[in-house]
Amino acid sequence: FFVNYRPMPMVMFMMSLNTWNSRTYASGESDLNGNSKGYFAYGSTMLTIPMIGRLDLSGRYRGRMKITTGEIKPSLTADLSFQRKFMDNKLTMTLKVRDLFDNSRFGIKTEEVLYDLIREEDYTRSMEANRRRDKRSVSVSFSYSFGKMEQKRRFKGDREGFDGGGMDMSY
Repeated sequence: FFVNYRPMPMVMFMMSLNTWNSRTYASGESDLNGNSKGYFAYGSTMLTIPMIGRLDLSGRYRGRMKITTGEIKPSLTADLSFQRKFMDNKLTMTLKVRDLFDNSRFGIKTEEVLYDLIREEDYTRSMEANRRRDKRSVSVSFSYSFGKMEQKRRFKGDREGFDGGGMDMSY
């Protein structure tokens, strides 16, 4: 699912949603057998303010994912950027804030029943892990455009590599 909506020339909204549901059986690996499902959403808003600049806000949401042995916790993160042009649009300044709310995390919880061949009994293996992704970061960048490059075409009778010029092959 994807939507791109531009209600006016200076405003744009974009949203996408992806979802899945899969079933795996007889894979030979007990932790791969079963059902998994989840979804992922992305959204972006761009606002151009005349004589000031362009403001972009984007966000990603990964919903709770069911995997064959447990689940992956949901997560939400957002980025913000502002871009302004100066000197007849030759100089561009961009300010970016990644992970705006400083909450980018990944968490997983699994549990599976296994059989111990030596003791001849079932046991449950559980795991819970949480990881902090990159922390919030702020960056400022500048770029300068020196103008458009003109592409010149030259037509010669002899071209390198074709009967003249290039590497001397006559020893």
